[in-house]
Amino acid sequence: MRTLFTIFAAAVIAVSGIFTANAAVSVDSLVTTQVNASPLAATPVVITFEQRPTASDFTMLHSLGITGGRYLNQLPIVLASINRTQLNALITKPGVRSVYANRTFKLLDREGRTITGIENLIRDIQVNTLNRGLPVSGKNVGVSYIDTGIDATHPDLQLGQNVVQNVYFATADVPVEPPAGFLPIVPVENVPISDVEGGHGTFGAGVTAGTGAASGGLYTGMAPGAKLIGIRAGSDVGLTTYAIVQAMDYTLVNQFRYNIRVCNNSYGTTLAAYPYDVNDPINVATRNMHDRNITVVFAAGNDGDTPGAINPFSVAPWVISVAAGEKQGLGTPAGFSSRGSDNGTGSDTAGQPADETTAPNLRPDIIGSGVDIKSARSKAPGVTNVAGTIPVFVGANDLSTIPPAFLPFYTTSQGTSFSTPQVSGIIALMMEANPLLTPDQAVTILRQTATPMPYEERVVGAGYVDAHNAVRTAMSLSMVAHPA
Repeated sequence: MRTLFTIFAAAVIAVSGIFTANAAVSVDSLVTTQVNASPLAATPVVITFEQRPTASDFTMLHSLGITGGRYLNQLPIVLASINRTQLNALITKPGVRSVYANRTFKLLDREGRTITGIENLIRDIQVNTLNRGLPVSGKNVGVSYIDTGIDATHPDLQLGQNVVQNVYFATADVPVEPPAGFLPIVPVENVPISDVEGGHGTFGAGVTAGTGAASGGLYTGMAPGAKLIGIRAGSDVGLTTYAIVQAMDYTLVNQFRYNIRVCNNSYGTTLAAYPYDVNDPINVATRNMHDRNITVVFAAGNDGDTPGAINPFSVAPWVISVAAGEKQGLGTPAGFSSRGSDNGTGSDTAGQPADETTAPNLRPDIIGSGVDIKSARSKAPGVTNVAGTIPVFVGANDLSTIPPAFLPFYTTSQGTSFSTPQVSGIIALMMEANPLLTPDQAVTILRQTATPMPYEERVVGAGYVDAHNAVRTAMSLSMVAHPA
């Protein structure tokens, strides 16, 4: 059964009583299920408009009895609670694009630096000369990291240094009730530890931009000079639609405050469970970021070679989809990494601004290391004790691969959750090397410079990411051969 259905003009669906005289409004089937199960109950929804809602739109909502909720600052989205009668009326109104449920999306974890070309990049004299004599590090490039938060007390991820902001939303998971009209979202900023459970966000943030301070530089992220904007949008249970769209809105609001050029997303679902829809509020938000010159990166997923395994948020033509590979030799795709359903019948680029009619590309764009990754360990309960000195949870390979002195600060994990922040870090390097790059140019360079792999495109995309040649190409330098 399709997860979504579109209600067309004058359609009447007898089982739900929903009809519309509108052209076409996308309605999440979960919303339909919820309002039919409890027609009088207040069902939390995400209402997306064609344009940012105006005073007349809020007047319209009031006229339907939808008298309160939260509005976003940059995105055309309102968070509210509605009943079935209100839904019936809402979908007939002009300017309404979609009505979605507040779903929960899973984290895409599973439990280097050398193969991705970072070490070669650091030693490249031509690159360093063009970069004022210094290695490219992603210096001052902002990376919005939407996840479970960051432990910004970690030596590698210091609040006020490489973590320039760490935020959560007081309104993220609170049911929207109408006590006082429509109010703005409420971010809580400068939080020392926003990753309060399993450490997923801290680990991934370390992969992107950890400084390696606690290991003498041994476990350094892809872009240690980048600036992280940690945005908590969920927990170990998953990330909710409410929190995700607030996080993406915060990214847009603060784009110039923090020079945000990249947005990392290591969560999602499967295409089989949740078909791609251009009107989905998350897809609307990622397109807005793309059109504002922010490169959006999504994990391809961890559901292997099963039908519809790929993450639907990663296949939007304005998003970069990242699969996971092994680290040995030139790498092989990880068995868990989600395969696509074709070898590239859609498009890798969507134009600037993005053309919404561009077909999604139902396969990954690129592959990065996603197995036996070492990165920052959070102090959060379940990862270390509150003192942060004795590991309570230890990754499968920690004791055999991490020096004992570093165990309080680092752990191992795997998944496209962590191949994705590698690529985000590499894009930050590219943006430092050439600040004029657009998102479409970034994905084109990544694909053109990738190391080919003897697998179908639906499995590995263009191949293994090559940071060295990606940065050289961004600088208009010729590519160099790497030894096998």
